[in-house]
Amino acid sequence: MVDSTTQPANTDGLANYLAERDIACPFCQANLRGCTTNTCPSCDKEITLSLLQNMKQAGAGIAIWAARVFALIALGVAGYLAFNAFTNAQPAGCGPEGGCGEVLGSRWAKLFGVPVSVPAVLIYAGIVIGTFFITPGRSDATRRDAWLVLIPLCLFALLGAAWFIALQLLVIKAVCPYCMTDHVCGLLAAGILLARAPLSKAKTSLKPPRATFAMVMSVLVFGAFVALQIAYPAPTGTVEFTNRVIPIDGKLKQLLNKDKVTKDGKDGKQTSSNKVVIETVQDPATLDPNKQIWLKLPNGPRNGYVVLPQREYPIRGTYDAKHLFVIMVDYTCPHCRDLHKHLDAMHVRYGQEQISFLITPMPLDAKCNYNVRETHSRHADACELAKQA
Repeated sequence: MVDSTTQPANTDGLANYLAERDIACPFCQANLRGCTTNTCPSCDKEITLSLLQNMKQAGAGIAIWAARVFALIALGVAGYLAFNAFTNAQPAGCGPEGGCGEVLGSRWAKLFGVPVSVPAVLIYAGIVIGTFFITPGRSDATRRDAWLVLIPLCLFALLGAAWFIALQLLVIKAVCPYCMTDHVCGLLAAGILLARAPLSKAKTSLKPPRATFAMVMSVLVFGAFVALQIAYPAPTGTVEFTNRVIPIDGKLKQLLNKDKVTKDGKDGKQTSSNKVVIETVQDPATLDPNKQIWLKLPNGPRNGYVVLPQREYPIRGTYDAKHLFVIMVDYTCPHCRDLHKHLDAMHVRYGQEQISFLITPMPLDAKCNYNVRETHSRHADACELAKQA
């Protein structure tokens, strides 16, 4: 039996607590703001001050911490990708067969020269900071202002994550593990916070015009971002095939057909071969250093050297440089295309009289490279491109 002398005090405390707060009924989710009794006016269930405070602290605290952790992970990954973009570095573990090169080197990776990971860092940083101002211990005014910032940030993050996931799966058709981790964590953080945002009729604490304006502006800004990405794609080294016919003179035609060596087959018919024969030697002392270079490769001929006629290969720099690097490239490899700017940077730093780069084609295509067991779809035309080059 409830003591009548204590009932008014408890009711007054509950009424004061609900006078300026939007609290949802734990049983029917009705808004209890302004309730002056210890029963919900909607479902008639008994409510107490301690029940509402414990429910609010526990439920909001867990959700906010979960969103904060996901946002922190997304912030860390985005920051790492931004750092790599500005330092011209590849993320750790992204090899030739991964999807990092295709995604991070695609037309969608930058906008006006700025990596898209930079605005992602700003958005996730804003979300992380905002979560500290919507905790149950904050005043209603502080929480209301924080939500007016968080809601558009979360909506932008949600739309952005969905956009870049769709680009990877449907357009680029390659997946960057770092990017996907960033987007998934962003989706989870934004989804958790938007689900708890005080927008529904049962727990509204935001003035509808201000909340609606914030959400509309977020969608419009994101739409402008997508439109700019489509209209102003980032420059890439993507190879595209066209039907354009380029007339060639007799000398160039002779060079293009240089590798077509004919020989008599067993049946007396002429056969052709497009294989490039690599010369090897046991003793490089017999070679002319002005015309040939020799390489000791880890998986090369046993106790021998691979010989390259250096002046027959394209070179960036001069053949007479003090140090000559042999660069093995595949025109369909995004990492090889990304290597281009590093070569320029090394020439600026050291000078062409110190270093030069001998370019040798190394197609990652099983049709002409027996070391490749299975040709990835991205390297389907590697042999043809190397031949034409």
